[in-house]
Amino acid sequence: IILNLFLACSLYAISMTCFVNSEGANFLTSGLSGLALVISRYILPSLGFTIDVNLSFSILYVVLNIPMFFIAYKHIGKIFAILTFSNVTLTSLIISIIDPSMWSFLNVTQMEDITVSLFAGILTGAAIGFALKGNFSTGGTDILSLALSIKKGVSFGKYLMVFNGIIMALGGILSRDWDAILYTFV
Repeated sequence: IILNLFLACSLYAISMTCFVNSEGANFLTSGLSGLALVISRYILPSLGFTIDVNLSFSILYVVLNIPMFFIAYKHIGKIFAILTFSNVTLTSLIISIIDPSMWSFLNVTQMEDITVSLFAGILTGAAIGFALKGNFSTGGTDILSLALSIKKGVSFGKYLMVFNGIIMALGGILSRDWDAILYTFV
């Protein structure tokens, strides 16, 4: 479980700092992490806040997940909730302390958008896989979807697609960058 936690945190943090939040990238992620990015990139600056996107994302990622921990604890299980809380908190900490310039050797700004989105998707997908294999989550809409699926007997995937679709549409409306939203879907 510890290895899965370490791998999930590390891969997700690398995906976020190196590809999703890299210089010039305008991609989002799905779920509450996508909502945290929407708030960090579009809503906070429009309100006059000039905080680093990685730092504001890290804080919002944990804050937005707090209600999800309670839902997980009540409807999914105590260990699942504790491990998920640990994963989200450690990922947030790693993202807030990683210097994005450490990835400059990858020349992400020179990559095609499709390449960046594929790298981000592969790393994020691997992080989610390690989390699920360790019986925890990367947080967010996964928890809400799983809890509703257990309670209502409806497919987990249906809830997940609806929640993520809403967040992606919000990102598209606020950013007005539908190319970035479509690359995020990739």
